[in-house]
Amino acid sequence: MKKATLLICLTVLLCLVMISSGWAMRVFVKNRPMGGFFVSKGSLYVNVEEFLKMSRYSWKWNRDSLVVSAVKGGGPRLLKEPGSYNFDGRKFKVSDVYSDGVLYAQAKTLASNIGLEYTYTPSSKTMEFFTASSYLPKSATKKPTTAKSKPTTGSGSTGGIETAQDTGEKSKPGEKKEGKIVTIKEVKKSLIKPKNEYFTDSRMQGGRLTGGVRGEVYFFNSAKEKITNIDIKFMICDGDGTPLQTWNYNVGTLAPNEKTKKYEYYFTNPSSFNINNSSFKYEFTYKEPPKEEKEDKK
Repeated sequence: MKKATLLICLTVLLCLVMISSGWAMRVFVKNRPMGGFFVSKGSLYVNVEEFLKMSRYSWKWNRDSLVVSAVKGGGPRLLKEPGSYNFDGRKFKVSDVYSDGVLYAQAKTLASNIGLEYTYTPSSKTMEFFTASSYLPKSATKKPTTAKSKPTTGSGSTGGIETAQDTGEKSKPGEKKEGKIVTIKEVKKSLIKPKNEYFTDSRMQGGRLTGGVRGEVYFFNSAKEKITNIDIKFMICDGDGTPLQTWNYNVGTLAPNEKTKKYEYYFTNPSSFNINNSSFKYEFTYKEPPKEEKEDKK
């Protein structure tokens, strides 16, 4: 009898735990779980400092306006409600609440105004925020610090490689000629190589199967000399090669065999495209290593 009672109690307790965990909402920002949030009248509110920090953004005050930038760096403590928000030169307002020393803001409105998209999975009560597929803010755009890249003729593309225009200056035999800024769209022709590890996260949503993709990608220098001015565009594309989501990495300089850090990414795949190795595309822009000039034989 005691064993039967104990079994019933354990069963009830397990059911309560399963029900509790099933109803607990989860919030992810760029593939990382967030803790500071609450739901009020069906709207999700997030801790603004935590949300911006996890989005890898920075912020500062301009009088009573909170200016947000899509560059990593954080910002001051938010000890009051902003009169307005400003992002990429555009002013907007968000429904926010200041409670117990923490500023909370309505998540969907804040996200959609700072270049983030979101998706909600009812079955697991999961809200996920990620970089908008076609968004590249002005504040995050960096101009090359060296000579500008210009095509040689026409579109400037030759076998997936776009080169800068030759200055006309010639080096003497035995001297090394300054490398050019090139953009290469084929991995096998690039000195910078990717290493991409990913997995699909299939689940039911709205009565159909969706397949989000999570992964990490890093890049390394396969050349025998250091490479500078490295910028990389990483894309997930559909079957026609059209980018569905794009990430831009300003790498800078890599020594021979040096690797970048690992970049996490997440793609919700709302249209349920079949994702495989051919879905990932790259554009590598960098300055080629100097080449030694050879004497012409007549």
